[in-house]
Amino acid sequence: MYRVGVIGPRSTVDTILHLTKKLESDLQYVGFPYNNIKDTQEIIEKHFHKADTWVFSSKLAYFIAKKVMASEEKLVYIEHTEAGIYKSLLQAICSHGRSLERVSIDELSTDHLHNAMEQLNIYSLKMSLKTFDIDTSTEELVTFHHDLWESGETEAALTCFDEVYQKLQLKKVPSYRISTTEMEIMQTLKIIEERIKAIYFKGTQVAVQLLEIDHYKKLVEDAGSVYNLQLIELKIKERLVQLCESVNGSLIEEGSGCYLIFSSRGAMEKDLPLMKTMLQELRQNWDVKLNVGIGYGDHAYSAQSNAKQAISRAAKASNRIVIVKDDRTVMEVDELNRENNYPLTSTDLDLVEKFKSADINIKNYYKLSDLIIKSGKRTFTVNYVADQLSWDKRNTRRFLNRLVEIDVIAYVGEENAINRGRPQKMYQLK
Repeated sequence: MYRVGVIGPRSTVDTILHLTKKLESDLQYVGFPYNNIKDTQEIIEKHFHKADTWVFSSKLAYFIAKKVMASEEKLVYIEHTEAGIYKSLLQAICSHGRSLERVSIDELSTDHLHNAMEQLNIYSLKMSLKTFDIDTSTEELVTFHHDLWESGETEAALTCFDEVYQKLQLKKVPSYRISTTEMEIMQTLKIIEERIKAIYFKGTQVAVQLLEIDHYKKLVEDAGSVYNLQLIELKIKERLVQLCESVNGSLIEEGSGCYLIFSSRGAMEKDLPLMKTMLQELRQNWDVKLNVGIGYGDHAYSAQSNAKQAISRAAKASNRIVIVKDDRTVMEVDELNRENNYPLTSTDLDLVEKFKSADINIKNYYKLSDLIIKSGKRTFTVNYVADQLSWDKRNTRRFLNRLVEIDVIAYVGEENAINRGRPQKMYQLK
């Protein structure tokens, strides 16, 4: 039976599991509640094999899980709408028996709150806002709300976190949870049902894997003799046959260090870790590097065409597996298992023209954008980007400065250096 893991505060997990009983579904939902949202990483690492898909009660928990999981395709979060803010405000008004004039609130972004208040057309309510990200601590949010209330600047606190709500209650601060509504939960559960169907049909797509020995001519020269070369190629072929057996595929040797594997997308994705292990073994034991390009498609021709696109990019990127999917998106996986996604072609013609005029590679911008969105960070530095994408720091600094010039990212301040040295500039996506 297909299992769906549910991660969130215990109260929310219980609500979700209760609502799943209203669905006529063959899926099995299993709860994994946490006491603190940062426990999400430990839950995923410990129990990832116990569920086929994961649903998260918040976007922040989803961001945390993305840092651990090899693929985000099987991760879904419940989208919070303005209804959660309206519900908590209504609870606060009913509890106080009157309209409130001053409240504190924590939110993932300012836009969400501004949109909610504009729709209510209420401008007399003063709201002290604290935005949070993946690095924000519970204590920081509790202190924010408590200090404002104790000083008389606010009458109540609205929070997205159950642990913050519980601690504010202990401090006697009038506090209210911004929680998801049953309608939002049911909508997400329906999305999960549809996504699982899509994953099933994707799994039946054709997958073609192209493998090429990096610098094959040099390998021939270094082998010294035909026998040594054949021995190395036999070792490579032995590991590829084992991989084929695992993915239930067929191997074709094209010669000159080139190999082709036909299989299904589901089998290929499932055994991606095995392929990574094989590449590491060949590199460590035989000093052989393989460029790997994988293509997915509804039929063999489209899958092989995508695989050719992938191998051309893999040959340019050292120690990477490159996958071109049927929707023409590219996924690169480096030797540290870090993923980076970007479109094969951009449909934003204005953006393309802007990068073309400035003579900047738009692919690198998409890599940067994907990295920051996945990390859940609001701001980033040269060192962070260079470390995560394995880029040269000097080139990264020059690249970010060029992006500021063409107005696709913004310089927003400086981060104090821990040790001696210049403070690092902080940037933000626009």
